[in-house]
Amino acid sequence: MTTMISDFLAAGLFDGVDGDDSRITKMEKAAENLATELKGNPPKLIRAILAGIDPDIPEEDPAIQEAMVVLTNEWKSVNSVHPDTPINILRAIILEACIQASDDKNASILWLTMADTYPMIRLGKESQCLSGVLSSFAHKAEESAIAELSRPVKKRKTNINDVELVSVATKYKNIDRAEFLTKVAGTACKNYKNNTLTKANRYHPHQHPNEWSWDFADNMTEVLADEFDSLSLSFISKLNNASEKQVELLKKGIDEQRKWVQSATNAIDSGKVSEKMRLDTLWWSEALYSPSMTKSYRELPLEVATVSMAIDLVNIVTKPTPASVGYLLAESVNKLPEADFSKKHKLFEVLNQIRESQRHIPEEWGAALIPPPKEGRLSIRDLFVSALTQENLDTNQAMRQAGIRDDYEMSYPQLAHALFRQEQAVQLAGA
Repeated sequence: MTTMISDFLAAGLFDGVDGDDSRITKMEKAAENLATELKGNPPKLIRAILAGIDPDIPEEDPAIQEAMVVLTNEWKSVNSVHPDTPINILRAIILEACIQASDDKNASILWLTMADTYPMIRLGKESQCLSGVLSSFAHKAEESAIAELSRPVKKRKTNINDVELVSVATKYKNIDRAEFLTKVAGTACKNYKNNTLTKANRYHPHQHPNEWSWDFADNMTEVLADEFDSLSLSFISKLNNASEKQVELLKKGIDEQRKWVQSATNAIDSGKVSEKMRLDTLWWSEALYSPSMTKSYRELPLEVATVSMAIDLVNIVTKPTPASVGYLLAESVNKLPEADFSKKHKLFEVLNQIRESQRHIPEEWGAALIPPPKEGRLSIRDLFVSALTQENLDTNQAMRQAGIRDDYEMSYPQLAHALFRQEQAVQLAGA
């Protein structure tokens, strides 16, 4: 199976391997161990992918340092073979670990972080290797977003209750009429058709009418009560010993009906969630009203409006969103005066403008944003959150920590799109 490690090797990005397959095996094992760590700690995925795709990542970067520790555990002599930190080997291990960890929402975290950072980086031989990774993450992220729209917000229970089933007896045992006749006859007299009866009425009706009726009532009550009790016990026994196969078939039928109704109910709920998100998003795009700022985006400084539009939309939609939602955001920003796709602005200058516009941002609005880490590679989103929330931010240092050159340019719609995607990644990771 092709791995990022073998791809980097084939591209000639490794030194000190010298055709030794055991070293490749150790790198692959290190990637597996790192993937396990990343799966259990999604916020690390963001820093890992930012480090893995960047050829200029410094050796003191925490993601690089962690990868070095994992590699050393598998390859004890790595420092003797590589006196200097083997950046490309560690990048390959990190990227392979990210690929292996890209299950469920993790692929969305990786794609949303990587998509807008990738065009900024000056890649060399690894460009072809990384393009396939980017496409794979994008495909998985879109599938995850569509699945999220198909999932009801809260599973609704149907009104079909569990049913206790019993089957009814299909045969009935007839009364032994000869025996029953003897018992009935005994209630009337001592003999019946010249046959002497036991446990019979002691009197004849014409001789002792009162006493005869007393015996008749006592004896007839006992006879009928015994017979009725016997019938009841027999009927209950038939019910309790009914065919288990018939009961199971009935239960299975009701269970299948319950599942079908539950599925239909969930499908209706899912459609409502999907339609609500689309309507909310379209209404937001047309109104150009900021629910967090309680004013039109047109009333805000352009750089503030761009950032707040991205954050506001993240809080309106389900996460992750289909890719089309990000493009709707870009088109909405494009409606603002001077925010044209064709007009590029230096990211460094926009960052300074945001820092100077902090007074336009409600304190609680900035406080709700998850702060970026103090160490490790920063994303575009991290830069702007820092500019919004830190009074004495050194923008030059922040740009260097993000690995973005000072002359890099973006349009405001592109910037909003990048912020929107990367803010989703941070929220999905629960950083």
